[in-house]
Amino acid sequence: MIQRLSSESIQDIQTACTIQNLQSFVKEIVENSIDAKSTQIVVIFYRNGLDGFEVSDDGVGIKYSEADKLLSGQCTSKLEQFDQLQNVETHGFRGEALNAIATLAKISIITKHQDDDIGWKKENNTTSLFPRERGTTIKIKNLFHSLPVRKLDFEKNYKLQYNRAINGLTEYAIIQNDIDIKVWNQDQQRNLVLSSGQKASFKNKIKNVLGDQVFLQLSEINVVVNENTKIEGFISKTIESGSSRGQVKKTMWYCYVNQRPINAPKSILKLFTDIYRQYNPNGKFIFILNIIVNKIGDVDFNASIDKREVYLRQDTEIHQALETYIKQKLEICQENIKQVELKQVKLEMQPILKEVKQEDMRQSITSEDKKGLLRDKQIQQQSDKRSVDVKVKMPVKQLPQLNSVLFQSLQNKFGQNTINSKQKTSPKNEGNFQETVIKKQDDLQDPNRKSLYNLEKNFQIQQKLEENQYQFQKNQFSQLQILGQFNNGFIISKLDDKLFLLDQHACDEKTNYERLLSYYNLERVNLVQPICFQLQPYHLGILRDNIEFYDKKFLFRCQIKDNQVFIYTIPQYGKYTFDQKTLMEIIENQITDNLPGLKNIIANQACRSSIMVGDQLSKGEMKKVVCKLETLDSPWNCPHGRPTFIKINQPQINLYKPGFSSQFQKK
Repeated sequence: MIQRLSSESIQDIQTACTIQNLQSFVKEIVENSIDAKSTQIVVIFYRNGLDGFEVSDDGVGIKYSEADKLLSGQCTSKLEQFDQLQNVETHGFRGEALNAIATLAKISIITKHQDDDIGWKKENNTTSLFPRERGTTIKIKNLFHSLPVRKLDFEKNYKLQYNRAINGLTEYAIIQNDIDIKVWNQDQQRNLVLSSGQKASFKNKIKNVLGDQVFLQLSEINVVVNENTKIEGFISKTIESGSSRGQVKKTMWYCYVNQRPINAPKSILKLFTDIYRQYNPNGKFIFILNIIVNKIGDVDFNASIDKREVYLRQDTEIHQALETYIKQKLEICQENIKQVELKQVKLEMQPILKEVKQEDMRQSITSEDKKGLLRDKQIQQQSDKRSVDVKVKMPVKQLPQLNSVLFQSLQNKFGQNTINSKQKTSPKNEGNFQETVIKKQDDLQDPNRKSLYNLEKNFQIQQKLEENQYQFQKNQFSQLQILGQFNNGFIISKLDDKLFLLDQHACDEKTNYERLLSYYNLERVNLVQPICFQLQPYHLGILRDNIEFYDKKFLFRCQIKDNQVFIYTIPQYGKYTFDQKTLMEIIENQITDNLPGLKNIIANQACRSSIMVGDQLSKGEMKKVVCKLETLDSPWNCPHGRPTFIKINQPQINLYKPGFSSQFQKK
């Protein structure tokens, strides 16, 4: 038996859906304050919202003549007919919010319209005159008193709901340039939680709300999609090549359409995830985007209860324009490579008799100096300093060109025999290499141990790192002069008077990655038994509109019969096949470029087929690895985000003059 619901039952059902948590309460009232053209909004929570909250503004206010309709359902001042919904520019338009709030909580309203002589107050369904300045104050308490189960849940999780409400207010504080939004929490004392500051630019609002530490990680963008649509905002920078500075530790995003907070479309979230995975090792990112649509009819805000789910007419154009712009933007950022400077290298000598050869002893030590040598040996035995071996391999004929590098300075000061070295030939018989072993010690206490023969494998190197930016262009890779190989993992090169260190594995991996990505071939696999599954009506419509494109681009040959999807062929790359889960991801995110997961497969394939750390390279092989970087689209990082090279400032060397210290001078 079908019966008509009473008006009270209809109202209870609607209000329970409209207001779901503390954030919903706050959102609806703050949006009314924004629509009232306020310049200042103050929100006060009482005990994190457990005892309620109030919102005050200096907007135009509410006329006394409209007091009877204020809390009634289906009453709004934003539009008169449904046709006007396509052109509405206000945050609220349904006329349900205040009625729902009054049903689920105790509400008190004090307001004064700019055209009225005196204000008025509405509380407990009674209205009375009340003096105040222009604006409105709404106080809410006893939340969810008419819904016992929801009230119990709120009391258990009120702090979690309070944090979500603060996050929601943060969204408005960032984007509302003309409004000063302040948020307080009143417990035992009143504490300021959030302040957006007075009228300020988009940039300064972000500084005020999120802080300088977050803002310094952002870079401004302006994307023109078409004559009616553009995007303005900020995105996180990539890390400087070879540095961990600027690496975002937590993903954070704020998305708006015409300054109205929305849930970021899945396609945009996936776009940022895929791009930043290539540029930042941890794949984290921040973006704050305001999509400006001049034609209001191109956006549908009436798609969900909280108005955060929207439909955009130019969603595909927006995605493509944003992807192109961000890739170009981040590519420019990557040209700022990390610069490492080694400064104040001090050398102090200390004897270790067991490491000094007898023939070297005869050349540098006379019989009369043995007492001093033994004295130093006793000092050495008392020292428990730990030393670290650092091995550097580079061509002997290239060493004189390193006129300010540590190794050349040692040769000029003390001669070739003062450093323990041995000659050997590279695996490819190309040039002689000298392996130099240097002992790095933390501290030496006795200043008198400064003699020539004490230099053998013993000195202290103090390094201080400074990070700067240095602009490096892709066409400069072929100009790099190869000097040698460090620890069989890094290529040492120079350009003019600048020294560079390249990761041989990362360089070769990125070369192989872009090569494989440029000409990979997908094979079409015919299924003996077609895959049958169902889709939601919305996703089914997307598949129906793009079924030929998916067949040609991704090799998914599909048919739709009686609202069921049948897949007859699937794509295959090597030993990897892609099934209906991949097709679902393509449809849900409306992907048009590459198969989901394919880039990760190719990146792993490139990694396994590349030069590894520990592989000894000839000079010609090192030159080939470096020159290939010039031909790449983005040579700054490997596919997994590891930087390919850094710049090293050559150190300034402070060495003691050759000779004996005073305690070893002949008497």
